[in-house]
Amino acid sequence: MFLFLSCQDETEADKVVNSTNLNIEIERFDQLFYKVKSIGEMHKLSQQYPFLFPTEIPLELMVEKANDTLLNELNNEVQSVFSNTIKLKEELESLFKYTKYYFKSAKTPRVITLINEVDDASRAIYNDSIALISLDNYLGKEHRFYVDIPLYKTQFFESQFIVGDLAENYLLQKTPFSNSSQFVEKMVYFGKITYAKKLLLPNVKEAAILDYQEEQYNWAIANEYNVWSYFVENELLFSTDSKLDLRFLQAAPFSKFYLELDAESPGRIGCFIGYRIVDEYMKTHKLSLEELLTTSSKLIYEQSKYKPSK
Repeated sequence: MFLFLSCQDETEADKVVNSTNLNIEIERFDQLFYKVKSIGEMHKLSQQYPFLFPTEIPLELMVEKANDTLLNELNNEVQSVFSNTIKLKEELESLFKYTKYYFKSAKTPRVITLINEVDDASRAIYNDSIALISLDNYLGKEHRFYVDIPLYKTQFFESQFIVGDLAENYLLQKTPFSNSSQFVEKMVYFGKITYAKKLLLPNVKEAAILDYQEEQYNWAIANEYNVWSYFVENELLFSTDSKLDLRFLQAAPFSKFYLELDAESPGRIGCFIGYRIVDEYMKTHKLSLEELLTTSSKLIYEQSKYKPSK
């Protein structure tokens, strides 16, 4: 019975992906870089990875960086946490196979890991030719190197979020941003990203897809009607007030309704509502993922007939 139900739950994408062979190599630039001791060795490494060596930075400075005491301490922590990358390799191969299924022109990228001095803004980059992963951003939320970073950010500094960050980065490049400044269209834009992310990562829980902890996700589900009512009653949907981005769309410890419930709410609640709108729309519109991402956010909202129940 279990096997029968499993086969019934398997989508067409799953069938194709499960029958596809893909074997990637994770290039450990982080390991190679911090072994360098001379300009000659650094020159040889720069020939192999020219895109990781800015022309305005002399190789002498790169050698100094490779021998910096604090950065070597960071490197030691990375090597300790990521001494084994078998699980990461499997997760990446799954992501790339689903990406190739949904995006017909997608290619398997070259995967390179590095250390980027805990630069949160560029910790995971993925396009059709390359995937860069800054491993120093995934040492674990309680790591001592993150003590000065807010918890709402470090809660995602876990290795399990690497593939999600890569998928999101890829989808942001594939999804045209509307010129409209209306709040509802911005919500739907991020909703499209989340919906697509779920398709590329079918084995990841919906809470993690939304960058929520389980309790945050449960709060969003339980309060969906109330949040939507707040947006409607306060005439926010068609507002062009850019402050709404900070209150409801950007990463934050909580969303800002200016009510007592603020402390209970998760950040980016507008992105959650946008996802629910897109999900409702796709129940009655059979579009390919690429078609969905290029469909007008305004049209998606209007045709979704989204109305959460109490």
